[in-house]
Amino acid sequence: MSDVVSVHVPLNAATRHLLGRRELGLCKRGVVVVNTIRGCVIDGAALVEALESGQVGNVGLDVFEEEPLVHRGLLGNERAVLLPHCGTWTVEMLMEMEVETMRNVKCAMEWYEEGKKERGRELSVVVEQRELLEKLLAD
Repeated sequence: MSDVVSVHVPLNAATRHLLGRRELGLCKRGVVVVNTIRGCVIDGAALVEALESGQVGNVGLDVFEEEPLVHRGLLGNERAVLLPHCGTWTVEMLMEMEVETMRNVKCAMEWYEEGKKERGRELSVVVEQRELLEKLLAD
């Protein structure tokens, strides 16, 4: 059994509450849970219960199920490390995100001007938005 469970999945219907009471109960007692991707992949109430019972030994989060609210059971808990979701807040990363946005705009404009022949071949897409992009490209 793992000592640490670190969540790295996109949020969709299949991953919402991926970790709930049942899954946390199957973990090694005292497991450390880390979630820095999407808050809703963990059932917040189940996580608090598991933390209070000792099933989860420690938790590290920078995303929360009902953002911007944080579950009361996490606030003030000495075994919960809670941070804002700010992993991309560096000058270098912000500049790269701006460049990527400009690349996407350029690609979309070229695609539109070319009569929609090639389906957004270079667009980078946030995983949760892929279905929306596919719908837009189909129109």
